[in-house]
Amino acid sequence: MTIRTAIGLCAALLAAIGLGGCATLFGSPESRPFAQVMGDPERLEELADSEAAQEHWELAYRYLALIHILHPESAQNREVFPRAAFLFRKSWAPHRTEFDSIWTTSEPLFMFAWLAGFFPDAQEFPQQQMDALFLNMSFGLFRDFLAYAKIRPYIAQWQITAEKDNGILLSVTGKRVGSPQP
Repeated sequence: MTIRTAIGLCAALLAAIGLGGCATLFGSPESRPFAQVMGDPERLEELADSEAAQEHWELAYRYLALIHILHPESAQNREVFPRAAFLFRKSWAPHRTEFDSIWTTSEPLFMFAWLAGFFPDAQEFPQQQMDALFLNMSFGLFRDFLAYAKIRPYIAQWQITAEKDNGILLSVTGKRVGSPQP
């Protein structure tokens, strides 16, 4: 079992438990059956928007993460990344000093993997996605991404640099330096 598959299964299980694990989402009569909601990236996006409007950042992030996990080939997967990055940042900030928090352990890796999906076929540096995830964030998070990127050929073909001030990222740039290795 690959790490991505394991993460996907865990996320789906946690979502099922977190959403009550019942036949309908939130138990309301007008809600669609749980499996239908999970199978519809547009509905997951609507739920994320609804939760974000109520400032339930972590739950909104989870709905968008489910789009990436369950519907990686969907148009929404690429479209919602900037919003997922925003919600990740909102959720990461209060937990950034908790060494055992998922926001400092597994969630950054999840976002790095999602971001990596923008590199394999990129003719241009995925500036919008990089900015969405890293601008005004801790340089430590960016440094972790660079370590992650170093062993991934499609990202390693880019020379990625950043400007920081007092440990906060002000800009991120990338320049292609090689071709991808199989």
